[in-house]
Amino acid sequence: MSDFSATQPAPVSGAFSVGGVIKRAFSTYFANFVSFSVLALILYLPSLIFGYSAASFNINAGVSVDTGAVPGYGPTEIAVMVLSAILTYVLVGALVYGTVQHLNGHKAGVGELISRGLSRVIPVIIIAILFSIAFGIGFALLIIPGVFLAVVWSVAIPASVVERPGIFGAFSRSWQLTKGYRWRVLGALLILLVIVVGLSLLVGVFAGVVVISLDSLIPVLIVNYVVQSFSGALMSVVIAVLYHDLRVAKEGVSTAQLAAVFD
Repeated sequence: MSDFSATQPAPVSGAFSVGGVIKRAFSTYFANFVSFSVLALILYLPSLIFGYSAASFNINAGVSVDTGAVPGYGPTEIAVMVLSAILTYVLVGALVYGTVQHLNGHKAGVGELISRGLSRVIPVIIIAILFSIAFGIGFALLIIPGVFLAVVWSVAIPASVVERPGIFGAFSRSWQLTKGYRWRVLGALLILLVIVVGLSLLVGVFAGVVVISLDSLIPVLIVNYVVQSFSGALMSVVIAVLYHDLRVAKEGVSTAQLAAVFD
């Protein structure tokens, strides 16, 4: 049994706060740091392989930044890219499940997480693709529409994993759940963005130092892979906690009721 309830009390009906979401997300992630991080490192491994392949192409071909040349993507590289994208969404589905289980006082092992992530990967991928297209179009239209869609559809994937309402039903559920709380959802997403961007900047500085001092891209690729894995895991946990807290605050359901759908 987790000590989560003693350190970060779950919200009550009608209560929803940015601070509560962030605290619960970090509490959940660090309480499950080993299993969540190991899973993220495993599922993000193809991105490391792809990054190494691209870097090797540039080195072997003597490509410089000024040439503007790009690696040639053959069937193998494309397959690795597709696999990387699929496994990213397996991670999202798996950690939504793992987060709900943790909030209910239970820990899921890596094998159980993978199994749950695979079981919902197809709808999660479809939702992610549709969301990305809509967000891209909205962002191109003076940015604000894209931000709005990012907020109102922020919990579509957790809704799909937990409730299984269908593809468009997941978008509808997210729209309903965020209504009345959208400024606070935006606040939580902005804090997450600042954390992820901050980590990326630190990695960028480290990369510059390593490339100059060691004349090698390998350490940079490894550190970037680790940070990307941890960031992906944290983002998955945050959206899962957002979904959990919105359900509790708006609909008055308990964590046990949310977790019961997986029994």
